[in-house]
Amino acid sequence: MTIDLVRNSGVSLKDFGAVLELVEKGKVVIIACSHDALPQYQEGWHDIIVHSLVDTAAQWAALTIMPDGVEILDPIAHPLVTYETPMNMDKIIATGRVIKIYAAKIDTEATLTDESGNVIAKMQMNVLLSTRLDESEPCEL
Repeated sequence: MTIDLVRNSGVSLKDFGAVLELVEKGKVVIIACSHDALPQYQEGWHDIIVHSLVDTAAQWAALTIMPDGVEILDPIAHPLVTYETPMNMDKIIATGRVIKIYAAKIDTEATLTDESGNVIAKMQMNVLLSTRLDESEPCEL
């Protein structure tokens, strides 16, 4: 799947006050700014927003290296998000990266940081593929 398809995916990040900041092979960065319409928890970012951002960043990172015709299976492996610090900052940055490529899955990770680069949350995800990759369809980083 091409990087342009990620950029033009039609998924609206605006509802989360987010923008797609960077898309390159094996990496996606999404930046979100807090606003009153977002659900909050104890004056910080709500779990559903955090999960949505890191999940999207991780899956989209996988999309940037997938060949045409291969899709992500739904449902995929359930991600586990580990929180490192309270989430009461105005801006958060979700960075998704491809870690390893296998024939039937792509391992990704996503890290959520504040503007200073302090880690807020981490996630790893196994992106299961609809078609096994083979040597005729290279998808290397």
